[in-house]
Amino acid sequence: MRVGTLIQQAHASVISLGIVSSEFDETGAAIVLSVNPLRLLVPSHLVLAIEDGSADGVTLDGSTFRDVTLLCSPILEQHELAVLQIDQTSPSHLRPIRLGSGCADAYPGQIGVLVTHHSVSAHCQSGPVLSVRSDGRACMATLDVEVNPGDSGSAVLIDGVLAGVVQGRRLDESGTKAIAVLLSETLGSELRKLAEVRRPRLTKATAIPLVVALYLCLASAPLPNHSALFSSEAVLPPTGQDSGAQTRHFNVGAMPHAIELVGDRCLIAQIDTGALLDFDPQAEALHEISRSLSQPCDMAATGGNSVLCVNEAGMLVEIDTLTGLQIGSTSAQELGLLPDDIVMGIDATQGTLSILFYRDEGAQILCPEVDEEALSVRAAGKAELCGLQAIGSRFYTLAWQDMMLCEIVQQEGYWCLVDAVDISDYLAASELASEGLRNFYLDGRTLYLVSISYDQLCSAATLHLLTLEEDL
Repeated sequence: MRVGTLIQQAHASVISLGIVSSEFDETGAAIVLSVNPLRLLVPSHLVLAIEDGSADGVTLDGSTFRDVTLLCSPILEQHELAVLQIDQTSPSHLRPIRLGSGCADAYPGQIGVLVTHHSVSAHCQSGPVLSVRSDGRACMATLDVEVNPGDSGSAVLIDGVLAGVVQGRRLDESGTKAIAVLLSETLGSELRKLAEVRRPRLTKATAIPLVVALYLCLASAPLPNHSALFSSEAVLPPTGQDSGAQTRHFNVGAMPHAIELVGDRCLIAQIDTGALLDFDPQAEALHEISRSLSQPCDMAATGGNSVLCVNEAGMLVEIDTLTGLQIGSTSAQELGLLPDDIVMGIDATQGTLSILFYRDEGAQILCPEVDEEALSVRAAGKAELCGLQAIGSRFYTLAWQDMMLCEIVQQEGYWCLVDAVDISDYLAASELASEGLRNFYLDGRTLYLVSISYDQLCSAATLHLLTLEEDL
């Protein structure tokens, strides 16, 4: 991903913060670590009123939120930082800041970009690192960037990723300079853990509004074949030049959560209704095969006319796609999963089942027919992963919050992620702010993506067909 693009996207990762309190009047900036739930990285001096219980809540871009939890740890305290968790619906335009895979690479002369947020708009300015020093607890950097009251908590980016957090300022003859605490190896690891939150399980309460949204859409503009809405627009190629390639969008229902190609058929599973849908992009037709699935999160073709469907609890079922009947099922325990494991993807290439799941220590991959033990996935700063597909000897997964399709490469004793396709190079920036990717399927140079829009009722769900510029 280009550094300029990263800096532009960071505008949606820094938000203005105010403390609602009769005793304190604190304002600053907060850095988005995750959006579901919303977790914000802030200097600890901004949240003293929350810590001592005298605050009534916080304001984010002027909107008040009262259901706030303060997350602390020795590592955060050592760097004079804290994390706020907002347990209410967060603003839809926010996206997590990009975290690097190690400590901040800051040295005198290195150019840093400070991203702050005032009122309802983000601002950035750049300047060189003047000095780096350690106070015995953390490393601090002085940047030749002007800061003002209210800029505490602003993000410092180096090479497009988070390198530090503004804690204060220094005044000299030439003006004010920013003082920022830098991300150490331990702090970076702590933040990546906090960013790797699990998507909550769907409940009836969260499913109803999206189902209603679909009905409203159909009522206002009746569509044949359930909700197959077709449109076409130019795609932005990675080079930034118009290559004439096309991106097609299809409205595929309320809550699509899995996609798989079986022969020339495109199958989509909906997590809210448990429906398995057969979608024909050419004919713009969609029909229901089955409605017997239990909150499916991913699918895998078996090589015949059946498909394996799995939910987050690890229950695996096989469905005949011609009749819609269930052929068989396998429990999570039989697959070698633990009760608290959360499954995010499966693949069954050449008859070998592979499972991507989350355990307390993070993402892991288990091949129950080959290996007895799961191997960890080193996420390299990525947030949550979803979906799993094998192409030849390679695995792919979707870092949905990072808008990145990643290759999963096996090392000795673990897996690691390598960026493969930057989806933000193909989808317009206006769509990135409103849509949450849910799953993918790669067919040659055509990338199928299913997503949910949080902004517009009549665009509750979308199937994107992206034509990649290069073969993977």
